[in-house]
Amino acid sequence: MPNARSIRQSYPKNEAWPDHLLQNGVLPAISHVTSEQTASSLPDFLTRYSEIGKHMYQLGQQTHDPDCFRSALWVYGEALAMLQKSPFSQSASTEICIGFAKSALVLADERAIADAISHMMTLISAAKLKQQPLASELEFTLGILLAKQHNYAAAMRVLDVWWATHVKHEHAAWVRQYALWLGAKSAANGNGAHHDITLWAYEFSLRKTWPEFTLTQLNQYYSTVKTHITAPFPTCHLAFGRALVQKNAYVEAIEALKQAVSEFAPSQRGVALFELAYAYLVYGQYVDATRIMKQYAELATLENRFAVAPVLALLDRLSQSRRHAVLVGINQYQHKDLPRLRGAKNDVAAMRDVLMQRWGFQADDITELIDDQATRDAILTKFKLLTAVSRERPCVFYFAGHGSTDQDRLPTIIPVDGRCGDVREISLDELAKFAGDTSANLVTIFDVGFESEQAKYASGRSVKQTQKLRPQPRFSSREAWANHAAGLTVGAMSLYAHPPEDYAQPRSLEVKIQGNDSLNMVTTYRGRLTSVLVDILDRAGMSLTLTQLRQALHAAYQNLLPSARTASAHSEQRPVFLSTIHNQAVGMVDEIRKTPLKQIASVLRTALKLPTEGCDDNVAAFERPNTMQWHVRLNLGIAYAACGDYAEALTWLKDIAPLQMATQADTFQAHYHLGRVLFLEGQEGKLEQAASQLRRAIEMAATDVRAHYFLAQTIRAQINRQYAKQVETLMQTYLQHGAPFGVA
Repeated sequence: MPNARSIRQSYPKNEAWPDHLLQNGVLPAISHVTSEQTASSLPDFLTRYSEIGKHMYQLGQQTHDPDCFRSALWVYGEALAMLQKSPFSQSASTEICIGFAKSALVLADERAIADAISHMMTLISAAKLKQQPLASELEFTLGILLAKQHNYAAAMRVLDVWWATHVKHEHAAWVRQYALWLGAKSAANGNGAHHDITLWAYEFSLRKTWPEFTLTQLNQYYSTVKTHITAPFPTCHLAFGRALVQKNAYVEAIEALKQAVSEFAPSQRGVALFELAYAYLVYGQYVDATRIMKQYAELATLENRFAVAPVLALLDRLSQSRRHAVLVGINQYQHKDLPRLRGAKNDVAAMRDVLMQRWGFQADDITELIDDQATRDAILTKFKLLTAVSRERPCVFYFAGHGSTDQDRLPTIIPVDGRCGDVREISLDELAKFAGDTSANLVTIFDVGFESEQAKYASGRSVKQTQKLRPQPRFSSREAWANHAAGLTVGAMSLYAHPPEDYAQPRSLEVKIQGNDSLNMVTTYRGRLTSVLVDILDRAGMSLTLTQLRQALHAAYQNLLPSARTASAHSEQRPVFLSTIHNQAVGMVDEIRKTPLKQIASVLRTALKLPTEGCDDNVAAFERPNTMQWHVRLNLGIAYAACGDYAEALTWLKDIAPLQMATQADTFQAHYHLGRVLFLEGQEGKLEQAASQLRRAIEMAATDVRAHYFLAQTIRAQINRQYAKQVETLMQTYLQHGAPFGVA
């Protein structure tokens, strides 16, 4: 390979950069600076433009919103135009030019890419005339842009030179491999066995969020990247790790992030270590999360060390925390009239295995009550002890056996000595009272059926009640009874094989499972709920919430829907088998992860004070004095929405929609983002406003499908709320008149 000096002297070549790229494009090229000219500092307003453009670009990275990149491209473009008006600083001009180039690259804007190359070549020429060193990122970005244009020969020459002078850079290894690939591609006149995987991977690594990819696609693309790019590429592994975390694929994410940490130089590992610690945390691997977070703290700034200190304190508590479970399984009852079950003991074994192997429960912290051990007194004693522990630690109460109903038609579970002599069944109401409001970490699972004396069918795990209904009902109306049964939750959340109030529904609650035992086929029996639940728990991440669990159960059950309930709406998003401290720790780290967004918003708010007085009337940026403020307000709305502060986002977005901007694209952005945030805020009275704004956006740009998606979601929400009210009214009338078909 020729040495770096000979390559540097040989470019630019005419065939690499056609003359039209050095002529006026969308923006005029920057004038050459001779050695006699004296570069002065940029004016304050131009420096501010550079800062605003940088933060808009970073916001685009955080949200992957193309409108942020378009705003950045506009701001950088205006700054480049201003640079022609006076002598300029080489370093500041380079920063502006690179920002413009990277924005154009993300948007795949061909004309802007051509303009960026033109500006870069001008800067390179000026630097050579003054014998100044070139900025590292300038050459690198130029090579990437040329590759984007399929100018493989020129891209290879530029990246080869960059590699020769930056062999210790984090990108050096893969850039060298890429340059060789570009050379082969150029020799083959652009033909090759596969497309430009490296360029795709680099563009992928520039982002911080990847909502359009499915988990399957991410795994396929990552496998392809690792196959074709054998050189170290730490930023790419970091990006895939982040993307996999966003898809709750924690095992795969941790492997990708560990690879990123190993490939970064020790002093550059901070971000990768932080993301790896976060992945371990949400996955419930607290010891590893603590270890990695401490490594991050050693490299972090003083401010970030203070930020992670309370997280480390919570991780220390989580590392020492224990999880407890009481598992009850009854196949053989003492009362002769209670049918024998075949799968309850198998269910206990399956739950024990998944809790220990996958969810970190220790054998000493799991109590099993099987058959004769599961008396009424034993169950209640262990349950009371469990509820006391659950105030601080994650706890599980599991019951597989027969269920029934009591005199008030409320659900019960039957202990092994139930109905023998005067031994009563255990009502779920009774368990709920023992649990009280303090069992914030208790999850209860009932793989049983509930049937009354009026049930026509047997479910396989329930028996009809034997006690007569109370002469004076506990509930004043059928509606009151149904509401109580429908809201019955023991602990923080309860899982049922079917709804407690749905006692009249026939369904089989035990299933056959075929398996191999050495050379023989073996048939075992399991509870339907437990069989599905164990499979879900075996594959899920530690941050599995009740909402996610309910969705997975319903998808697996199809038409035989189980019931999953929480004591409060807050419990819907809490991890199923994890302490509430877990949520606190994850929430703290999430807030730290939002810090860049908050910093961007702070800079943009300051930018609204950008002075316009005293500027050249001919400068394009100030021919439309509202344009900069329009872009800043738009990006402020996007930033606050990304932080979840929809009220603040609307404060900035509502003022820009009425403005008459120069292009339909600008008008589309204003209406689209206002409608999107109105929908995300979720207030019923604002759905109509959201729909109106999104329809206007579609009128402006019918081919931008983002507005179509959010309009569809808005209409769906309107329909759901409209019909939910009708359903509630109809069901109230039905219940008040005796519910002749049962309660569905």
